[in-house]
Amino acid sequence: MYQISLYCLAILITVMSSCSQGKMAKTDSQTKPPIEEAPVVNNKNQNLNLLNESQKHLTKWYTFHEKLIPGFKAYDFVLVDTFHDVEFTELDITKLDPTLAKYRITSPDGKKQIDIYSYGRQLVPEKSGKLELAAQNLESEVALYGMAVEKKLRLLFCGGYCQFDDATWIDNDLLIVAGTSSEADQKNHPMIWGIKLSTKSVFSFMHPAVLTVAPNSFFNSVIISK
Repeated sequence: MYQISLYCLAILITVMSSCSQGKMAKTDSQTKPPIEEAPVVNNKNQNLNLLNESQKHLTKWYTFHEKLIPGFKAYDFVLVDTFHDVEFTELDITKLDPTLAKYRITSPDGKKQIDIYSYGRQLVPEKSGKLELAAQNLESEVALYGMAVEKKLRLLFCGGYCQFDDATWIDNDLLIVAGTSSEADQKNHPMIWGIKLSTKSVFSFMHPAVLTVAPNSFFNSVIISK
C-alpha cells in the first residue's frame, strides 16, 4: 500500500510539474512581443506620381498622341521594366549640329541639360524653306550634359525600334523621357521612361495601344513649330 501511495504521489507530482511548465510556456508565448515582419516596399504610388507628372509636364506630347489614340492618358501606362545601378556611359562630346543646341532641356538648377534630338540628326531646309529634323541613321540617344567638362553621359540608347520625342525635368535628380518603342512585342507603343540620376535607375512604362500608323515626327510637327 505504501509503495502504491508513493507511486501515485510521484505521478501526481509529475502531472503538476508538466501542467506548471505548460502554463509557463503559454504565458511566455503570450507575453513575448510578436516578431516584426520586414515592411513590404510598394512603389505603386511612386510610379503613379511619375506618370502623373509626365502628363502634367508633357501636355503637347499627350495631345499629339491623342489624335491617334482617343482617351490617351497617363494612368493607362504599364510598368514593364525597372533597372537600378545602370552603367550610364561617359562619352566624349562629338561634333553636333549647333542649331540643335537650343532644343536641349535644362534642369531646374540650370547646371545640367538633356539632349534627345542631336544624335545622328541635323536640321535641314525643306523646299518651302522651313527647317525639319532629318536623321542620318535610325539610332537614338538621351544624353546628359554638364556632369563633366567635354563629356556627356549617355542615359538611354536604342536602334530603330524606338525613338525619343520629348523630355522634362521633375526636379534636379528625376527626369522623364517620352517616345515610342516596338521592343516589347514587335509592335509600336507609346513609351515613358523615368530616370533617377542619384540611384542610376530607369523605369520603363508602355501604353497598351498599338500605333498601327507611324505618327508624324513629333519634333517637326510640334517642337520646331513653337
